[in-house]
Amino acid sequence: GVTHPCTIIKTAVDKKNKKIYLDEVFYETGRSTNEIYNSIKTEVGSGLIVMDNAAPLFILDLQKSGLKVIPCYKEKIVDRIRKVQDYEIIVTARSKQLMEELDNYAWLDTSKTRSEREVPIDKYNHAIDASLGYAVTFLTQQSSSIY
Repeated sequence: GVTHPCTIIKTAVDKKNKKIYLDEVFYETGRSTNEIYNSIKTEVGSGLIVMDNAAPLFILDLQKSGLKVIPCYKEKIVDRIRKVQDYEIIVTARSKQLMEELDNYAWLDTSKTRSEREVPIDKYNHAIDASLGYAVTFLTQQSSSIY
């Protein structure tokens, strides 16, 4: 199988001004839980982490280590994309992999009708899923505007 990278993207949403701020902290494959924990602890500290809900044991391990981790709620990819389309996305200079993903993210087939082609390619999306998928979905459901 394909080894997907573990990505940690600091995410902030300013609903009032329609801006999303993204900062790539970690983008690695083949790292141990302990190495990932140390990166999160250093960069995020006691902040909230919204994590892929497909990794419940990993979430449990990190919770036991004292991190504030919650599983994400996954909307359909198309709905996630629609939600952020009217936001300006601001990415830090160190977010190299995330910038590459944003530059290369594409629909699967642009020749079909709109509803048929709204299936993104499952590539160039690991950091995008982490930030625009999980974190933004969570943050835009909250009541206050800046996190």
